[in-house]
Amino acid sequence: MRRHIPSRLAVSALRKSAFCSGLPRGVFQGLCRVGREQQYLPGDKIIREGDVPVGTFFLVSGWVDRQVCDGQAICLGTVAVGEPIGLAATVSGKPYAITAVARSETRVLFFPTRGMGALLRRHPELWIRVSLALSSGVQQAYLHKMALCSHRGAVV
Repeated sequence: MRRHIPSRLAVSALRKSAFCSGLPRGVFQGLCRVGREQQYLPGDKIIREGDVPVGTFFLVSGWVDRQVCDGQAICLGTVAVGEPIGLAATVSGKPYAITAVARSETRVLFFPTRGMGALLRRHPELWIRVSLALSSGVQQAYLHKMALCSHRGAVV
């Protein structure tokens, strides 16, 4: 079996991310062993709203838009380097709630559902990181909703 070794850029971006900052060395190395680097071109869909989750992606470089479709694509914001894409769906098993679209040449580290699940079972301290990342995502979604509503003059 061919082993996928993330590039130095990918490892560096992951290490600097809020999700991984301060993780014990062994836990971080476990993440790096599971992660597979992938590249996307502008317009490529990394995940699609409604699809069954295959894993979580961490942005290494590039620009990615979060979108939902309500008859037309609505941009919910961009993903910052080091942020997870599809984490909520991966841990819940529910379909992806957004579509993530590469806006530029993009690199991600992909963590398949099975590998991510094994890491979470082996290293329960990662659940704290998952909780913080999901909480941040909820807060960002709320702020975006507030901005959209105030722009449209709607009452929340």
